[in-house]
Amino acid sequence: MLTWQIAVGQEAQFVQSSLRATWFFDAKRALALSAAGELLETSNGGLDWTVKLKDLVKPDYWNPVRFQFRSATKGWLLAADGKVYRSVDAGATWAAPLGGQTRINQFHFVDENKGYAVSSELRPNGYERVSVLLTSSDGGQSWAKVADFVEGINSIHFASAKQGVAVGVGGRIVSTQDGGLTWQSRFSGTAVDLRRVVFADATTVWAIGANGTLLQSLDAGQTWSLSLQGDAIQLQDIQFLDGQRGWMVGSGGAVLGTQDGGKTWQRIYSGTQKTLNQVFFVDARTGWVSGEDGSLLATGTGGN
Repeated sequence: MLTWQIAVGQEAQFVQSSLRATWFFDAKRALALSAAGELLETSNGGLDWTVKLKDLVKPDYWNPVRFQFRSATKGWLLAADGKVYRSVDAGATWAAPLGGQTRINQFHFVDENKGYAVSSELRPNGYERVSVLLTSSDGGQSWAKVADFVEGINSIHFASAKQGVAVGVGGRIVSTQDGGLTWQSRFSGTAVDLRRVVFADATTVWAIGANGTLLQSLDAGQTWSLSLQGDAIQLQDIQFLDGQRGWMVGSGGAVLGTQDGGKTWQRIYSGTQKTLNQVFFVDARTGWVSGEDGSLLATGTGGN
């Protein structure tokens, strides 16, 4: 039985507006950032989209873009210009942060005020840039440097104001227990690039990457074990609703789901061979996956 269906009304026309980042508030309303640099909105689960803002910086594969909302109204958008824009009205309007010339590469907010971001600054020689960790206590309106940071980070996630994990190139994993003041390198057991890290609960952490690599930590990122590896799948995104229910997506239309905390993963038929870059579930049954060439698929059965 087909459980994933095309969510856009005219997929052929939608190709020109491939989605690079999405955020679904519920089964009907969502925001998206398109490859054309447009902020889009849907009120019918992705069947139709309207343009809210035009002429944003066009996303590319070198400048990550993403949404994060910590409530029904307050959230952030990392656009391709490296700026974090803040909304307090569910995305109806966006205000530029007071971060000056700071360019953000990755960010994560623990609550409506406390957030962390990865940026870079010039060395005293004036031409070499180094990675730094920033923090905000006012919802991203201003940022302050916490400490120097490791290079090559692709994803960062905090379970609390103190506890965080970051992953990156070459299997790099670092974790902090003191709000980013100090970071410890952790042995990942792999040399592949890691693309995403998420906390499923306060102690369980998952990281995904190239060659179908899936890593798990049961102690908030201090030690890691290989949970899954399949060379045919390039994993791109992972989401857990809670400690038990999670989904992953990747190349070749790959969608995998677990209902037992990652002990087992089932390959779910998606009906596409396109690379899927993002997965987003609002509850155990209602979810979407988006990918190359305007692909946007929806399920109302948990994908099963």
